Amino acid sequence: MRAWAQGIGWILGDAAGSAQGGRRADVTRIARGPLSWGDVSRAPFPRFGRLGLLAKYAVAAAALAGCRPASDHRKTATAIVLTTASGVLSSDAAFLRTLRRDEGPSPLLFPYSLPTAALGEVSLRYGFTGPADAEYADGDLLGSALQAGLARLAAGTARDVLVLACEANDPDVLAAFGLAEGTHLAVAVRLTRDGLVESDPTRQAARGGGGSPTALVRYLPGRGENLVEAPAPHRLPAPARASESDKRHGALGPEARGVCGLAALLTAGPPDSELVLPTDGGTVLVLCRPSEAGGGQIS
Repeated sequence: MRAWAQGIGWILGDAAGSAQGGRRADVTRIARGPLSWGDVSRAPFPRFGRLGLLAKYAVAAAALAGCRPASDHRKTATAIVLTTASGVLSSDAAFLRTLRRDEGPSPLLFPYSLPTAALGEVSLRYGFTGPADAEYADGDLLGSALQAGLARLAAGTARDVLVLACEANDPDVLAAFGLAEGTHLAVAVRLTRDGLVESDPTRQAARGGGGSPTALVRYLPGRGENLVEAPAPHRLPAPARASESDKRHGALGPEARGVCGLAALLTAGPPDSELVLPTDGGTVLVLCRPSEAGGGQIS
């Protein structure tokens, strides 16, 4: 099965990237310290500071992928799938600390103690009304997320899906749970099972316009032979390590392999560069900035 990626956005440490159409990605540095909405968008979003950490990264990555705020007249049946390795441990820890207060636990923190809260915030912000799923995954997050997104499209329950892979927990919290410190990361991919050209201009505008696709994503059952896997993270351009006080930064672990490879190919790779992501039971292939369009239907 395969689908077009109409837009891709990512946050990796202190770098934010956005790829639309067949152009090279735009990459910017974001301020050190906690992620702010102004790092990724100029559109107003007063509630952003109150979101849980995972929800912040999911909503921000979706904006970089080209998702636009919902309005009363524009909502879509887009589905959402989210994969994460460590979930919402920081939000859990923050909520548990409030249990010791005289005034009792915080009702504002409790909703973000589940990864599904990030799905709700993305749906509210961008007007998505389709099915939404969150799952935990080991190893490379991007491959698992794309496989789940393609499966959703192939099942016929949605024509469009926003694929999210996010890791956003503070190092001290990870250490308390005996987990290795990792960099904060998020990637969002807008997948559609429709062809490249929309006959209905209204639908085309709602989906972010036409033009060349950002990528073609395919899933192959079984581990493909003679395929070159994504380069190891240490061989790819990575965010500069910041001070110890910057809690967005950490070592690039196996969960970041796919995001690193995708960012490198969309930023500096030639057209038709292919990223290979082994997953449980199969292989996800991402053809970045394809030079030829056609055959965008699931097959």
